Amino acid sequence: MPNLYFIKENGIDEFLEQQKIRMEILAGMLANFDEGRTKSFFCLSCALLPLDQLLTLYIVLKADVAESVDLKDKNKKARTLFTDAARSLSISLRLNKKL
Repeated sequence: MPNLYFIKENGIDEFLEQQKIRMEILAGMLANFDEGRTKSFFCLSCALLPLDQLLTLYIVLKADVAESVDLKDKNKKARTLFTDAARSLSISLRLNKKL
């Protein structure tokens, strides 16, 4: 329901603009930090974290691992950074699968 409230207060155009930014961040995360097993994690992170927090984390992450070549190290740093931020906001980044 937060999306519906946001649309009511700010309009659909602002909401769509924010969604485009989230999609760009997700594309960057998948291109630069995904080792093949973290797509769901990055999708959840981009969908659930507040946009201002997401932008800040992405900028910090890109600057922090720019010199790193090892994809596993990049991925580990990304997961740690996003998990810590989500934990501080009481957001769960676990996918709840129904059986």
